[in-house]
Amino acid sequence: MSNHPSPAAAELASILAAPLPSLPTGPIDSVAAELREMSSPAAKALWGDDQWIAVIGWVLRRVPECDPVLPAIHAFRRAPMLDRDPHSVNCVARYVLAAARRCVVDRPYARFARLEWEPVAEAMVRPSDAMSLAQEAEELLRANGVVMSRAAYEAIFEHVDIAVDWLDGFASTSSHRGEALVVAARDSAAMTSGSRLRRHIAGPAARPLVALLLGGDQWGRLGRQDSGTEVSLVLWALACRRARLYGEADPVPPAPVVRAWATAAQLVDRALTPTDVPANPELAPSVAA
Repeated sequence: MSNHPSPAAAELASILAAPLPSLPTGPIDSVAAELREMSSPAAKALWGDDQWIAVIGWVLRRVPECDPVLPAIHAFRRAPMLDRDPHSVNCVARYVLAAARRCVVDRPYARFARLEWEPVAEAMVRPSDAMSLAQEAEELLRANGVVMSRAAYEAIFEHVDIAVDWLDGFASTSSHRGEALVVAARDSAAMTSGSRLRRHIAGPAARPLVALLLGGDQWGRLGRQDSGTEVSLVLWALACRRARLYGEADPVPPAPVVRAWATAAQLVDRALTPTDVPANPELAPSVAA
């Protein structure tokens, strides 16, 4: 077997070659729980680190349906192996991807997909121009210096309206309104896999898109903790629309909110960036059954 690194493995090695922040110490399951809950200053700081986010992005591009925390921990803990043995690049990448495939979440089980979810018709997910919040969302991101590729911008603004349409349907079955509705929409554990927003967004960018639109995942939580303000891009776009209707100035998001948007948008961008097909088939992305 050739020791030549596959493109995917070489990319991971390049990320891990940079100076890495320290992970919390302890058994890996405890560390993973600490990072998911951001229950310590060290865990909170890690979610703002570029190298951690880069590894999270690397994992999600290849196994979009996984919970990337545990695989990312494995990658960080195996970074010293690459210094000791450069030929272990493929081995490390295979191990991290195997861990990711074991952590697949939100599988669209057949009974949920058959009984509780149907694909949304195109006409239902594209509101009229008058109802669309895509322009407000675009202006918010651009005005606050969130830079990404054209493909990422287009994906975000297309899915803003899908999220609005989904939230409207979710509101019809919920007693929540306003910010409380978005908080409930983020509680995926309380929903069947077929009823979540992610079921309406396909591809490797699905998770960061949902995080950006609803203000979820760790970067959204970090933004809320640091600012005491809702992070959902959909809600901010709606606030923009309301301000303009009443002749008021556009709302100005605080820095932690902008950082949360920028992190999620960066992951969307990376997920949509074409990468070479791995030479080793074991490093190819797997599709959740």
